[in-house]
Amino acid sequence: MTWFLLAVGLLSVILGAWGGPATRRRPDKAERIPREATVQEAWEILTSPVEYEEELIKIPDHQPWFLPGGDRRFQRGLLVGFGAGLVLCALLVPLIVRPAPPEEPGANPGVAQGPGQQDSGGSTADLSPPPALPSGDEPEPGDAGEEPAGSGEEPERPATVTVTVEVGSTSQDIAALLKESGLIESEEEFLSVVAELGVETRLQAGTFTIPSDASLIEIVNLLIQ
Repeated sequence: MTWFLLAVGLLSVILGAWGGPATRRRPDKAERIPREATVQEAWEILTSPVEYEEELIKIPDHQPWFLPGGDRRFQRGLLVGFGAGLVLCALLVPLIVRPAPPEEPGANPGVAQGPGQQDSGGSTADLSPPPALPSGDEPEPGDAGEEPAGSGEEPERPATVTVTVEVGSTSQDIAALLKESGLIESEEEFLSVVAELGVETRLQAGTFTIPSDASLIEIVNLLIQ
């Protein structure tokens, strides 16, 4: 089918583009006036009847529009357009109508079904195990000893922690006290911050109320006030 459309389209384009041999035009009177002729001679030539040759004045016989020759611009354009359309169709048919891929062997061993049909008792239902029936030996969910609601949860951390720094405590003693109170995680980090700020000798003794989420710098600032 594709080759047939392609052949017909190419033939139509060729016939439309050819259109047959060109026809002869009639001679013009002005072409018969020589350059050296006077005005009187030129007037006589223009007013004299034109003598046509027998071949020129012969009226051609009627020919069908599909044969070569004649003034058939409409038919030529129609043929060219029709042929171009057939050629385009022949080129697009393989792209639009694609053959169905061959079915792999063993892809669907079951009976072919229509688009609206579904498997009754398909493989999806077989994959799920049957629900287990509760036995009499198993305890009911409400009978088992339940733990208190808050037993598995960690106690909430207080918003502030109060620490008491004894007189004469060094920075190492204060770091150990803060870690024991849960305000810092590492004594070395606290000591490094104190050393960077240069406040080893400015740490005060007394009772301080420190927020539990305070940073190391905030804790140091509270201890040197």
